[in-house]
Amino acid sequence: MYMCMWVSKKGSAMARHSKHRQAPWKHGHLAEKHGMRYGTNEADNSLNNYIFPLVCYHSDEEMGSASGAVNASPPSDSGVLSPSLTGRAKREFIMMPPEEKLRHFESRAQAHEDSQEFDACIQDLVRCVALSKLIYGEGHLKLAQAHARLAKAYFQLKGWGLQAQEHSARARELLPFCSSSCSGKKLEVLICLLSIHLTQGEAESSFLEAEQVVEDLHRHDGINQEEKIKTELEISTGLSRVYKKQSRPEEALSQCEKSLKLLKECDKPEKICSIYRDMAVIEQDRGHLDRAIEHLSKARSRCVEIQRASLAAKRSTFGDLSAEVADTLQLIGSVEMTEGQMRQAHRTMTKCLEIQSVLYGPQHKKTKATQKAVDMLARAPEVAERRQRQDTVWYTKFQVAHSQYSKRAHKKQ
Repeated sequence: MYMCMWVSKKGSAMARHSKHRQAPWKHGHLAEKHGMRYGTNEADNSLNNYIFPLVCYHSDEEMGSASGAVNASPPSDSGVLSPSLTGRAKREFIMMPPEEKLRHFESRAQAHEDSQEFDACIQDLVRCVALSKLIYGEGHLKLAQAHARLAKAYFQLKGWGLQAQEHSARARELLPFCSSSCSGKKLEVLICLLSIHLTQGEAESSFLEAEQVVEDLHRHDGINQEEKIKTELEISTGLSRVYKKQSRPEEALSQCEKSLKLLKECDKPEKICSIYRDMAVIEQDRGHLDRAIEHLSKARSRCVEIQRASLAAKRSTFGDLSAEVADTLQLIGSVEMTEGQMRQAHRTMTKCLEIQSVLYGPQHKKTKATQKAVDMLARAPEVAERRQRQDTVWYTKFQVAHSQYSKRAHKKQ
């Protein structure tokens, strides 16, 4: 026979009466003792809005297997328990040991993040912090990792810098104790430290320290080459933002160049456009308009390359006469117009017009807008000259064919 203890939203402890021994966590101070208070933000205080099962012991005879019930019908909403669960399933979930609850909420937090349910993800990560502190106590690596993961979620998913700094600072405070007590887990400590530095970004020192940690991790095979490049890219783009805010344009541009090199190494051409645009803004702020235009031109060229490369896949997926193909052709044609490639733009926009005429009809606003662009391009000297040559060639071919037909007809007579 075991006992189950909860903390209510008022922080009072309620225990199921038992004739056997109590759990070591008792006397109604669980909320403060085990980290149930986390500042003033809404998500952290969400723990106080639930009756949160902290310590759950049960007998197999009385409650059955908790793990089996969770696997059969896990809670799916952002609360602790799903309203759809049956009474027995709820009871079995409540009586689940804290270690199993921690694994459950860690998995569910990741599922929420993958489905972009960010508020629900953060609520589950708050519960993971509380459970980690309950299970492992202060000074344990697991608790530091829980704080670091919550800080990262606040920063990346919600943009809440204050909450992110609070939890990353707490994780940083715990790491010295973890390093001394977690022998043989140096790589895990370094990974946690890297997450802390990246979350405490927007400061040059944090990003520079993150660079050193990445090198240490890669040297000890803690991360592979792909992960190293991805993290270095995050650091270089972060440093570029910092230097731009600090009016240090040369260093900001240097980090942009580093980002371009890393993007080429990891084959991410779709992100190169944004780097060139950042470089254009930096040069414009310096008054170097010619260099700014040069970077914008590179961004547009890269954009066209990416869109052209995607055309074959879009045609295969959606068909030649599809809105996706028409939109892509329109984007390519617009960029070609801004770059002065009038002949190519006329060909591209004409193809777009043909598709839109079939999809929407000639009176649709999209078709009319494209028709206007085609007519304007047709008046451009190079396009008009080319069309005139084409008309001349066509007329010459027509004359030759007509002459040949006349001769054959005369012979038959």
